[in-house]
Amino acid sequence: MNNTPDTSLKEIDSKPIKNTKSFSDFNLHENIQKALKKIDYTTPTPIQEQTIHLALENHDIIGAAQTGTGKTAAFILPVINKLLNNPQDKALVLAPTRELATQIMDFVYKLINKKTDNLKTALLIGGMSMHLQLRQIKANARLIVGTPGRVYDHLTQKHSPLKLDRVTSFVLDEADRMLDMGFSVQIDAISEFLPKNKQMLMFSATMPPKLNNLTKNYMNNPKHVEIKATNKTRIKIKESHIKVSEKNKYEKLMEELETREGSIIIFSNTKANTEKLCKQLRSDDFSADYIHGDLRQRQRDSIIRNFRNYKFQIIVATDVAARGLDIPHIEHVINYDIPTSPEDYVHRIGRTGRAGESGEALSFISKQDERRWFDVECFLDPEKKKSASHNKFANKKPSGRSGRFKRGGSSKEDIFGSKKPNNRSSSSSSSNRSERSERSDRPGRSDRFEKSDRPARSDRSDRPARSDRSDRPARSDRSERPARSDRSDRPARSDRPGRSDRFERSDRPGRSDNNFPKGKNRSSNKNNTRDNSSGKPRRDSRTA
Repeated sequence: MNNTPDTSLKEIDSKPIKNTKSFSDFNLHENIQKALKKIDYTTPTPIQEQTIHLALENHDIIGAAQTGTGKTAAFILPVINKLLNNPQDKALVLAPTRELATQIMDFVYKLINKKTDNLKTALLIGGMSMHLQLRQIKANARLIVGTPGRVYDHLTQKHSPLKLDRVTSFVLDEADRMLDMGFSVQIDAISEFLPKNKQMLMFSATMPPKLNNLTKNYMNNPKHVEIKATNKTRIKIKESHIKVSEKNKYEKLMEELETREGSIIIFSNTKANTEKLCKQLRSDDFSADYIHGDLRQRQRDSIIRNFRNYKFQIIVATDVAARGLDIPHIEHVINYDIPTSPEDYVHRIGRTGRAGESGEALSFISKQDERRWFDVECFLDPEKKKSASHNKFANKKPSGRSGRFKRGGSSKEDIFGSKKPNNRSSSSSSSNRSERSERSDRPGRSDRFEKSDRPARSDRSDRPARSDRSDRPARSDRSERPARSDRSDRPARSDRPGRSDRFERSDRPGRSDNNFPKGKNRSSNKNNTRDNSSGKPRRDSRTA
């Protein structure tokens, strides 16, 4: 068990450690410096400025920053730097989705030179050929990027060439999302193959308290760096929301799309609604396509490539595209459905306003999304939970089928602010009381028949007692039915022929007298088509 301070990640906000104005101020490898100049990377972002310096000193790091702030470069640059300086080392980077893993590998390709750098890579994600990935591993891949599920599949195969005993850098990108997707079991299993004296880097846009167990188990005195999503980063994304009924949601979407220009990404919560919404947009002459987790990897890559190359304007997606989709020309994000997790809202709107650009985020709030929107507001601003206008949800637990209101109560306030009277209002309750009073005047079951009017048991002479039923013969006088012992017309059991007496064993043909064929060919012998005992044709099993 590693020693980790028991401190909530939300409460830690590190101060700048070093005032770095350019990447040249870091002690990075010469080949990395050339690659950064080639792709026009000159000034580090705040998360890069505070984490690269610590990572180069071989510290474990927990980094939290808003999407689009350069977290990928914050951990990839020190990892590649260590691999170039130590030719025997390896590194493992895990990401929750295929798209994010592919995007990380694309950035790696920009930083390394295959001709001069002795650094081979392997991308291990689902939807791709296992044989191709095995070839990459066998070619002595030292930088491995993948999803937890596929990496675990390679490790558990017999005679697997994937060996992690020389891994010196272990990275978890979007760690909170991996736990939400149920990858904690795979992460624990993969960690068993890793050496103990390794450096671990963990990054995400949000750092909920549920990550504390992960840091305690696998990290050694980590340095906490949190860049809060306030001021400049949030100002560049214009957020707005519209309250709309579920029936009019699509019509309102049409109105918004008519007034917006540039690339747009629309988020829906389910795969079926994603496809349905895309078909509706296409029928209304919008250039659109969709992406979700059920598509094959080639299809997903092709759709993202076409969207990146301006082949269509609108992409409808589930939360599979909420993280890791780095397309700078996305100008608008529309939440057609409010996400089920408040953290996903932060990642969704982070698809726009990337790399210092401005963007807009619009959310549609229907009545069934009220509770989710309240959770999003409380996540962004915890003080709102205490305000009087939000007390409707603050102290209520979901109940009933709708999961939003408890039964009963005085009134409900709908999404548009108008109060709807409840079924049990004061007027209805008074009318119900009057009805109950009228019912009390009706004769009840006990009042309809007074006990004094009922005849006593001794006076009920219309029905004779059982002892006085003279018309029925006594049991001793029922002589019309003979007893079982007097039935002389029926032979005794001892005189009846039994099963063994009907066919004497001496008369039965012995097994040696049977002409049945022996062995497996019993049913396939064509000469024995008749039963010797009965002379009837025997049914062949082949024609049955």
